[in-house]
Amino acid sequence: SDWAKHPAASVAARLKQKRDAAVAAKAKAATPAVGLAADLSRRPHVLVVDDNTVCQKVAKKMLEKMGCTAEVAGNGMEAVDKIKAAPWNFDLVLMDLRMPVMDGLEATRYIRKEMRLQGLPIVAFSAELGPEIRESCAAARFDGFIAKPADRESLQAELDRLVLADDLPARCGCPDATATALCVGP
Repeated sequence: SDWAKHPAASVAARLKQKRDAAVAAKAKAATPAVGLAADLSRRPHVLVVDDNTVCQKVAKKMLEKMGCTAEVAGNGMEAVDKIKAAPWNFDLVLMDLRMPVMDGLEATRYIRKEMRLQGLPIVAFSAELGPEIRESCAAARFDGFIAKPADRESLQAELDRLVLADDLPARCGCPDATATALCVGP
């Protein structure tokens, strides 16, 4: 019992705690990814498309706290250019609807029709609500809708559904176990 009071004992106990924490962190990091993340062997990468720099920063910061990497584009044309340059780079696109140069609806229609990227999940990210907006999004072939201001739960739900789900190949029509932006769908 005198040993427990000795300074060396408390140092040994703290070292043991640190070792145990490191082992637990390593085990957690070794937890296998599911869905697209398993195929990627990396963190999901999200493109945030919004002309409002505050919205860009907030969304990017939330996504990074959720374990994603993110980059931004200021309008639909910038998004199309980034996706054209490396379509396999993005696992999810959060697309504002009303932006200068090219709006989100036009950009999404272009990505789906001209670029034929059916497997790239694109989620409308807008403060506009109402059935006519949702109908426009469905017609442009968005995969989901998040109302601004977005909260962590909404972002996580769409990320789980569109990027991390186990049934991605079945949903996008891919014949194999990969579901990527390069999938042109059925």
